[in-house]
Amino acid sequence: MRNYLSLTPFVLATILASFANAHTQLYGIEGPDGSFEQGKYIIPSSMGNAPVVGEAILTDSLRCRSASMSTTGIDALDVTAGDDVTFRYYHKATSQYSNSPVMSRSHMGPCTAYMAPVSSKGDGKSWFKVFYEGYDADEKKWCTTKVIDNDGDFVFTVPKDIPSGLYYARSELFAIHQATTSSSIQMYPGCALINVVNGGSFEPTELGEIPGIYNNADDPGLTWTRGQDPTKYPGLPGPELYNATTGASS
Repeated sequence: MRNYLSLTPFVLATILASFANAHTQLYGIEGPDGSFEQGKYIIPSSMGNAPVVGEAILTDSLRCRSASMSTTGIDALDVTAGDDVTFRYYHKATSQYSNSPVMSRSHMGPCTAYMAPVSSKGDGKSWFKVFYEGYDADEKKWCTTKVIDNDGDFVFTVPKDIPSGLYYARSELFAIHQATTSSSIQMYPGCALINVVNGGSFEPTELGEIPGIYNNADDPGLTWTRGQDPTKYPGLPGPELYNATTGASS
């Protein structure tokens, strides 16, 4: 079993150039009151809208596509535990949101959201999963297709029983349309800063390390192609989804 991923610089450059117009990035987050300001609360991407691919998924770039996890100078969105928060994705964060697409419809795949206490700096096993959606057999749509149809938005619920405090909220869209190998899956993570208030006292028990959760290059969830039956997609590796009712993971 391999525990590494690789692409030659030429192949990597070819992939990035071919799909530059289809890329996407986190544009902002919207709180439960509906307020929104482009770029506010966001940890800036040092990669623009380019995906994390190849050996980069074994690096710190997988966390937020950022140069660091520093929150200096970044405001935190106040969110009451149990409230919904909306991630908003867009092709280019510098463009007018209403005038361009979110990403190419060919980019089909699942979506996830993770959280980690800012005190952890994102290091080690500090990330817990708060959202996952793959293929919806009833609607016959991948999660990324739903995000496109919803003008770049997808919603996660902040667990109602986690402790109050500052957290990284990390979103991730996956494009598995060309993932004949795990080196060619495209990952689009993005992070925001939220301040959870009126929280509880339960702690997640299933934690993942980012990078680290996608180390197995043979995992079937990372090598799926659009030619396969999407209803049989096995899901992504990583910790189980946090259960906000019991404080444990389900």
